[in-house]
Amino acid sequence: VYGVLFEITEKCKKSLDCYEGYPNIYKRRKVQVLLPNNKIVNAFVYVEDPKEFNGVPKSDYLETIIEGAKQNNLPKSWIKKLELFKVCNARC
Repeated sequence: VYGVLFEITEKCKKSLDCYEGYPNIYKRRKVQVLLPNNKIVNAFVYVEDPKEFNGVPKSDYLETIIEGAKQNNLPKSWIKKLELFKVCNARC
């Protein structure tokens, strides 16, 4: 997948944890990220608990992801895939 990598402080991480509903709604997972210069860095991502929304993103959340992808010049082919994603308009 494509994404945007941010360097954040511990204070920002705590705020993100709260915003993402960690650890109840989203879990935090360690990942390795391949940068365009072929360097690999360690990072973390939030992963939704499949029981929460049946693995289907809420429409407003997906809109935020798509807007961020556009603002950060992610590949148009990736943005098109995001735009075709099935969404949940209520609590699924």
